[in-house]
Amino acid sequence: MKFLPSVAGVRQILSRAPGKEAGSILLDNIASPIVLQNLKTLSKLGYSFDLQLIPEVMKQASLLFEKVPELKVALCHAGSPHDRTIEGINYWQKALKSLSLLSNVTCKISGLGMFKHNWTIEDFRPIIETCLDQFWFRTMHVWI
Repeated sequence: MKFLPSVAGVRQILSRAPGKEAGSILLDNIASPIVLQNLKTLSKLGYSFDLQLIPEVMKQASLLFEKVPELKVALCHAGSPHDRTIEGINYWQKALKSLSLLSNVTCKISGLGMFKHNWTIEDFRPIIETCLDQFWFRTMHVWI
């Protein structure tokens, strides 16, 4: 039973692109028992969790969400692939896999222009194709 019926879920920024960490949970706190307990409480109350993070934190986050399989998690901004070099996209693709394997995690394709304002379709193609490939069996959310 939801405590606030008009609220569907909670959004938290677990990490931001390097140099933009203000307002984020520190990496050390992701493994905190308090964070885990709060996520379990959200789930028990029927809320979802919208997750904003960067690829460098995806493995730690997947270990956390593995412990709360009943919590519906929406990965915001396709996991914020902030490094658009070939190496950066390859790293993001591998990191994303840890979250895409969890059945309670869906992916929002949104906010891709945050890291590149003068974008083209080709700039987003590897990101969108990877999300579709890795999350194909679950609902995709797209905001462009």
